[in-house]
Amino acid sequence: MTDIPTLSINLHDFVSTPDIPQPDAVEDAISDNPALQYNGTSFTDFSAFVADFYDESRFWRNNIFPLPPGQVSKKFMDIQTHWIQQFNFDTPFRKIALTTVLILPNLLLQKPSGSSKVADHRKLLERRLECWEKGEFDVLKRDGLVIQRKLLSSRRKEPSASQLFTRYMLQGKLNAATRLLEKDGSGGVLPLSDAVINSLKDKHPEASPVMTGSLLHGPVNDIPPSFYDSIDEKMVSRAIRYTKGAAGPSNISGQFMQHYCHKKFNSSGQLFREAVAHLARKLCTTHIHSAQLASFTACKLIPLDKRPGVRPIGVGEILRRIVGKCVSWVVKEEVKAAAGPLQVASGVKSGAEGAIHAMRDLFQDDESEGIILIDASNAFNRLNRAVTLHNARILCPEVATYLINTYRQPSSLIIQGDDNTGEVLWSCEGTVQGDNLGMHFYCLGTLPLITRLHHHVADSNCKQCWLADDATAVGSLHGMRKWFDELLKIGYEYGYFVNQSKTWLIIKDPSDLERAKDIFQGTDVQFTTEGKRHLGACIGSDSYRKEYCDGIVKECCEEIENLCDIAKYHPHAAYANYIHSYQHKFTYFLRTIPGFEHFVKPLDDLITYGFLPTLFGGPLTHVERKMVALPTRHGGLGVQILGERAQKDFATSTKVTSKLTEAIKEQSLIAQDICHESVREAKVCKETEFRSNRDGLMREVTPPVKRVLEIISEKGASSWLNALPLKAQGFALNKTEFTDALNLRYFRELRGLRSDCPCGQKFTVTHALNCKRGGFVHMRHDSIRDLLAKLLSRVQNDVETEPQLLPTPEETASENTADGARLDIRARGFWRNGQHAFFDVRVFNPLSATSLKSSLKLCYSNQEREKKRAYNNRVMQNEGGTFTPLVFTVFGTASRECSNFLKTLSMKLDTKTEDKNEDAICWLRCKLSFLCIKHLGMCVRGSRTSNKNLYVSNDFANDIADARL
Repeated sequence: MTDIPTLSINLHDFVSTPDIPQPDAVEDAISDNPALQYNGTSFTDFSAFVADFYDESRFWRNNIFPLPPGQVSKKFMDIQTHWIQQFNFDTPFRKIALTTVLILPNLLLQKPSGSSKVADHRKLLERRLECWEKGEFDVLKRDGLVIQRKLLSSRRKEPSASQLFTRYMLQGKLNAATRLLEKDGSGGVLPLSDAVINSLKDKHPEASPVMTGSLLHGPVNDIPPSFYDSIDEKMVSRAIRYTKGAAGPSNISGQFMQHYCHKKFNSSGQLFREAVAHLARKLCTTHIHSAQLASFTACKLIPLDKRPGVRPIGVGEILRRIVGKCVSWVVKEEVKAAAGPLQVASGVKSGAEGAIHAMRDLFQDDESEGIILIDASNAFNRLNRAVTLHNARILCPEVATYLINTYRQPSSLIIQGDDNTGEVLWSCEGTVQGDNLGMHFYCLGTLPLITRLHHHVADSNCKQCWLADDATAVGSLHGMRKWFDELLKIGYEYGYFVNQSKTWLIIKDPSDLERAKDIFQGTDVQFTTEGKRHLGACIGSDSYRKEYCDGIVKECCEEIENLCDIAKYHPHAAYANYIHSYQHKFTYFLRTIPGFEHFVKPLDDLITYGFLPTLFGGPLTHVERKMVALPTRHGGLGVQILGERAQKDFATSTKVTSKLTEAIKEQSLIAQDICHESVREAKVCKETEFRSNRDGLMREVTPPVKRVLEIISEKGASSWLNALPLKAQGFALNKTEFTDALNLRYFRELRGLRSDCPCGQKFTVTHALNCKRGGFVHMRHDSIRDLLAKLLSRVQNDVETEPQLLPTPEETASENTADGARLDIRARGFWRNGQHAFFDVRVFNPLSATSLKSSLKLCYSNQEREKKRAYNNRVMQNEGGTFTPLVFTVFGTASRECSNFLKTLSMKLDTKTEDKNEDAICWLRCKLSFLCIKHLGMCVRGSRTSNKNLYVSNDFANDIADARL
């Protein structure tokens, strides 16, 4: 592997050296032991192969196939687990252990072609594992090289932005899809050139010396290893599930890692997760030699076109991201306590909002003359790493050992070229992009600087607040100049360098402008009396606030128009992106900018008259717009009317962050969190408001629409709207299915329906949901039955579909006494051990003329009673079992007894799979919802006619001869 540069520290520039514990040296003498082998290959040769292959494969294209089901994939996982344990237990192979783990996918899982199938992958992996066990490593390497050369010669057609957006959404890549909408001025990936390489080198400088006064002096508390015992297999499983995103240098992505949590790999996946948990605990408690972690801390660096300039984006190794997520969960409270309220990037909830509110209040105070917004030069890449590691041991020892292990030596930054070559740069200072603990590292690095500034200006009218590298100070002009001078004087000791040409001083009173220039004479600070962007919001005059908000709204309108274009062809993907991702962009402005409701009318109009009509296929009435503004659980779509929410959301934000805001205004060094009581009050108030709005709308609509609102407000009815359109889980709807589902949700007229049904009656939506012609009603019923039977078979051993009932005596008090009668499902031991439990599914239309005459609750009861009259006594007397009617509406909602059954089934599934409580019921409701929604569209749009006069051959050979073909 490439040699790692060493940190150079000039001993003449500081008083004392950083106190960073050193690990034991890694012995190289073991390579002389001929008995030390792996798969018949000597330790020396195997180590050389691993290092050479890693140096070459880190520039390869991502061409890894998913793990196929079966024993062969378990064997692959077991090999990876074996090598992680080699590291965990300090075996002679520990120096190359993690590198071996990371090269295995590139070595064994190269996809042979774009059309290869799962069966091909299974056979290929079996053959490659045989070569691995025989020690034929060069054969595997040559195989990978041949495939990579084929990839270089292939040229695929680039998909359109709309196609790429939909592909990302169907794969669950929400952030990647959202970035396609944003107008941030960034271009694509820049090709490697000398100019690009030099620009990236400038952004990753050499290590700086440790200066006098930057090192803290104090006791270092010993943290017992038991502090990290909560990092176990279950936490790693949770971390894997929530780790998304692209692949690092090893080409292992977050999506690929989901295999390690899949039940089909059972014990192999569990052993892997236990090994990763052990790895995380070891990195938190033991000082490791940096040579063992070189590949673990590596990062893929992607140069994006900033127009102008280069924007480096880092993607860390997936294993480091998973481990880092676990560590961050364990130490988050300790980091927040250490950072205090003046550095709100430490994980404080709503920290940015609290900082915005506090600085705005201080700026508007009568004693304040202005506010200064600091811009730091290349901040995250210039933080003094040695100083931060030393100080972290004193400030937050709980996370210090892990940070020392991962930041002790420079990390390699891999830049991939177009021809499986590239460049390697080194991150010697600051944080490494792609590290989950990078922000914690930066907060601890700047904390001594913030504290020294706090004490320096304690007697002057100046108050500060930081969000990572974004420093802000407010107060008198002289107080701010004193604070600014001290920041320039001591900032460089910690690796914080002010970019004065991009630092702005906002003067509250225009008459003070000349005086401010005199006070800040000798600096390159910029001056304004209007205002500037501040932490995503804005601060300054009312005229600047209007200008800034108008710009935000214009930008959002342009991006919503892009979403409208996508919605014309892929409405489900467009809606899911808006709800789950895009709308949060401007709801942040609602919470942080006062009076934002005065500027959002163009955006509200575009959503009301552009985006929503595109989803529905037509304009909405005023009442319908009010309906869709409600949350999905109350029968809406969650598409808020921004002008109505802005003032309320701003008031809620200020109330929730009041404790944090006051701590910042008082310049307290004691950590403060959000006001949890205010959060609860806000939730109760908002829920009451939503219920009141829904009840008011119900009084304005027709009885069928009122019935629909009742149904879609029940649990499970709106689950299909809350899920991402994942194709793999069957959660994706095409354009017609999604548009029809939305219109049926609010009993709107569907376009393009036939006038008459082949059964002879007038074709309406209500008729289509009831008509048995074409078999769609039976298909709807059977799909629900098959799903429930499959889930029952996972928790019960004896499950049967359509079991035939025993013949019944004449005295049985049941309406259905016919011989050969069948129910939908039988499961032994579901309610009581050894006892048969029978279930029968019924799906009814609550919008039929008969159902509309009764309340929804009564409709459920009538359907259940009808089923029980037919079968209950017969099952209890003849079969000695229990009978439960499973009554659903065509919208996927369930009756009382059916809901109890679903809850019990879900509890059994959660116990069986050891998942978190309510995971199964959440998924089950969503799946049932999608099944019902898809069959709604099938009933309405499906063909019920057949051409009986069409001739179809029964003897192709004879008919070909007759036709002389």
